[in-house]
Amino acid sequence: MKTINKLIRDNIPQIILNEGKIPHFYKIEDNYEFYNHLCQKLMEETNEFLENKDIKELVDILEVIEAIIEYNKIDYSTIAKLKKEKVRKNGKFKKRLFLTEIE
Repeated sequence: MKTINKLIRDNIPQIILNEGKIPHFYKIEDNYEFYNHLCQKLMEETNEFLENKDIKELVDILEVIEAIIEYNKIDYSTIAKLKKEKVRKNGKFKKRLFLTEIE
């Protein structure tokens, strides 16, 4: 038996069964536990992207971010508005500026 201990997507148990293996899992009922696992998953997916630069990892990162937004009951239009305000104030990363120091 292989120990995994991580938050998984909804279809993973069936995928494992289709491979002829038996998944052992439980539904997280505690909101605090679920949120903590979402945060851990965000770190996991971000580290995987940083290691291999695979665009599929960016998709996973977005999926986790969307789950965090939904968990916090934030309307996506609120996120879009805040993003627009932040871009207006601080800009984007198009100029590729790298700050070395401030006197």
